Amino acid sequence: MFTPLLVDGGALADTLGRVIGVGESRGIGLMFGLVGVLLLVVAVLIPRVRSVRGLERNVARSGADRKEL
Repeated sequence: MFTPLLVDGGALADTLGRVIGVGESRGIGLMFGLVGVLLLVVAVLIPRVRSVRGLERNVARSGADRKEL
């Protein structure tokens, strides 16, 4: 999907290609980089969601209520 953008003469070869390079396997490298950035954004934003914080409290509380067998 991203490979044609990062081959010699591709749409991103002159801009992003200067950072990550150009060639056959640079498209998958771009995809991995984008997914990594997306995961970082999600990891930063998820703790700020009120329903997720409530879920964490409920799970911790239910685990504390259990008695070991």
